Amino acid sequence: MSAEIALLREMKKDAFWLDAHLYSLLKEHNDEFIAVKNEQLVAYGSDLDVVLSELKKIGLDTSKVLIRFISKNKFVLGG
Repeated sequence: MSAEIALLREMKKDAFWLDAHLYSLLKEHNDEFIAVKNEQLVAYGSDLDVVLSELKKIGLDTSKVLIRFISKNKFVLGG
């Protein structure tokens, strides 16, 4: 299996984990960026640059970490 396919499978597992835990994560991390790796929350914060810096500090490649902004509010883009 290629490295790209393995990464896609890992990211898909992390996305499913995020979906399964979204409501509990929103209780503590509403309106924050969260980073998930290997089905674990590895970093979070209201400033994306701070989250990215934290991921680099702990030795994670930011291109291989699922990062999402989560909010209880619904956003509508466009007009």
